[in-house]
Amino acid sequence: MRRLDLKGAPARLRQVEVYGPLLAGLILLGVAIGVSYWSYADYEAFRQRAVITTAAITKVEPTEYENGRYKVTYGTVSYPVDGEFKQSRVLLESCSRNPCSTQGEKRIGDPFEIFYDPHEVTRAVPAADVDNFPSSNPLYFVMAFLGLIALVVGTINLVLSEAQPER
Repeated sequence: MRRLDLKGAPARLRQVEVYGPLLAGLILLGVAIGVSYWSYADYEAFRQRAVITTAAITKVEPTEYENGRYKVTYGTVSYPVDGEFKQSRVLLESCSRNPCSTQGEKRIGDPFEIFYDPHEVTRAVPAADVDNFPSSNPLYFVMAFLGLIALVVGTINLVLSEAQPER
């Protein structure tokens, strides 16, 4: 790939080449960090105000992937909130071993401990998972990585443009 020779180019074109990658890198990195922080802060706020209760499983939705190598079981649970029963869809169990054990499978009517948000009562998390912060979307890691690459490229362009005298 041939580098664009900007020695005789107008100053504005040189600024675009130098500051464009820096600006793009800062935007990508800022969005990735900002969205990840917002997600973490939201989850921490949920943990602070969450209430534990015992729910009853009302529906079980087993799903299997890749010839039984990975199994996920979602279900609908019903739990009391201020005298009324609310429902929420939660992850009941997951397995990534081969083969997945059928011991302890969840059934309709089984008790199941959950944490729910008193401000948003249909938001529930299994009690066993409340301390596990959900992993961030891989898109944020890609954005942060691309932002870092753009910052490095922009910094190199900035250093090289400073070393070359303008004509």
